[in-house]
Amino acid sequence: MDLRSEFKFLAELNSTTLPFGKIRAKVIEMGCLRKLSFMLVLIAAPSLRAADYVAELQLNVVNIFSGDVTIGLRESKLIKKDKHTRVLLASESSVENNIADLHYTIIEQSNSEPLKSNQLQLPSMTTYVGSEAGVEVEGLVSYRVVVRAH
Repeated sequence: MDLRSEFKFLAELNSTTLPFGKIRAKVIEMGCLRKLSFMLVLIAAPSLRAADYVAELQLNVVNIFSGDVTIGLRESKLIKKDKHTRVLLASESSVENNIADLHYTIIEQSNSEPLKSNQLQLPSMTTYVGSEAGVEVEGLVSYRVVVRAH
C-alpha cells in the first residue's frame, strides 16, 4: 500500500466529527503513519460569517447625526467629525439561520479628551436578512436597516 492509500485508509478509519460551538470539526486521528504520530483537524466553517454581511442604515439621532451608513456587523465606524467632537457607530450584531440580531451603540467623543465620551445604546432588533426593519423612540432616535450578504 502506498503512502497516499495508507493515509486515506487511516483517515476514514479514525475520523470523528465533533462540535466546537457553532462550528463542526472533523478530527482525524492518524495514529502511527510511517513512524510519525500526529492528529489532523479540519474545520468546516459556516458558509457565511459576520464579516460576509453589511447593514445599510438610515439613522437619525436628534442633534447628533442624520444620514445613511453602511457598516459591517462587527465594526466601528466614524460617522461624523467636527472640530470639537467625533461620532462613532459601533455594531455588535450577528446573523444565524438567515436572521440578523442587531445591536448598535452611538459613541460621541471629545477630540481634546478622547477618553471622555457619551454612549447611546440604540434599540436592538431582529430581522430577516434582506428584509427592511425599523424602530423609532419618541421622535428622538430612529433607524431603518436592511442586512445584506456582502
